[in-house]
Amino acid sequence: MNFEEKLPKSIIVHIDRFSLSRDLQLEALQEFKELCLSSGTEVCAEVSGKIDRPSPNFFVKQGKVEEIKELTRAHKATLVIFNNELTPSQERNLEKFLGARVLDRTSLILDIFATRASSHIGKLQVELAQLTHLSTRLVRGWSHLERQKGGIGLRGPGETQLETDRRLIGHRIKSLKKRLDKAHNQKEVNRYARRKGKEMVVALVGSGIYVTLKLGFPQIRYLKHGINVTRGKYDNPNDEGDLNHFKALTTALSATVGIGNIAGVATAIYYGGPGALFWMWVTAFFGTTLKYAECTLSLKYREIDSNGQTAGGPMYSIENGLGKNWRWMAVFFAAFAIICSFATGNAVQSFTVSDQIYSEFSNIFGNNHFLTFKHQIWTGFQVSLLQFFNGIFLALIVGLVIIGGINRIGSVTGYLAPFMALIY
Repeated sequence: MNFEEKLPKSIIVHIDRFSLSRDLQLEALQEFKELCLSSGTEVCAEVSGKIDRPSPNFFVKQGKVEEIKELTRAHKATLVIFNNELTPSQERNLEKFLGARVLDRTSLILDIFATRASSHIGKLQVELAQLTHLSTRLVRGWSHLERQKGGIGLRGPGETQLETDRRLIGHRIKSLKKRLDKAHNQKEVNRYARRKGKEMVVALVGSGIYVTLKLGFPQIRYLKHGINVTRGKYDNPNDEGDLNHFKALTTALSATVGIGNIAGVATAIYYGGPGALFWMWVTAFFGTTLKYAECTLSLKYREIDSNGQTAGGPMYSIENGLGKNWRWMAVFFAAFAIICSFATGNAVQSFTVSDQIYSEFSNIFGNNHFLTFKHQIWTGFQVSLLQFFNGIFLALIVGLVIIGGINRIGSVTGYLAPFMALIY
């Protein structure tokens, strides 16, 4: 059994209106044929000719139309492609007379663009161009666009919007223009962020290299000692602090191995190739020293109250290490850390989990199930019951862990972090 999809058969028509030489005509015809082949159609026959003035009904003369019709019947072609610009009335008249779908050069190029567009903005631009071109070819009295399918079986607005009329197309065009404006604005924001991000990368990697050289490569010299610490060789129940060495490590890892590592690494390799992975290794090597310095300073400048509860972190390192005059910086760091944890940490990660669960349920039950059906809360924002329940469930689970304090967090991460690292 042959499972290969058959290509649509087509007749291509090249009409010269500029009295070109024979060599130039052959070159133009060959270029047009290659264009048709790249669109995914099987070229069965070629028709060429010359006209001084296009016919208002068929663009070409009656005899040439008859010739095209005979070839269409003989080859059982479903598509006739003109290497010229056709008016909407000429296109409709040709379709009616030939009994096949008719495309002009503009429609063909738009179909090719539709198959080649890969970026979000590119797809929006192609759909906008297709709809704008299609809006001039609607026939009064048609209740749908069933005849306006992509001519080569390619994806096009007519394939997914069979009930569209001029009013709906107009609304869709307005919506696409708004989305394009928003996408362009977001692109500018991302471009600015990338420019600023380069400075941050230089600062972080540069600091990592400096500290690594200054401390004499501690990530290599103290590797064996770090393994022994993690194994519990130096654990003492009478030591100050709330966690043993292993739980302290897993708690730190739990804040590191997440969506940034998993999704971020995959995205970097997708866009940057294997070279991105190499530079991530280099950055991680020097970043290890920064992490070592950060944890050491946190231990040195942490505070322990009368009940034995520990409080520490960069804000304590800033205030206790640099002095009381730098208390304002410690306060700012703590405030920004809270904002960051909600905006870029909790919000993004919980949304990713919820969206993945929703996607899997939608594949199984469809989008019209009472759990997966999205209700519009306000313009541009829709939510389903499943996503709402996901959010409540995640909030409860996280709350039960956090409310228990660092001891409960350490106990949970002590079980989860090894599996997270293994899966990662």
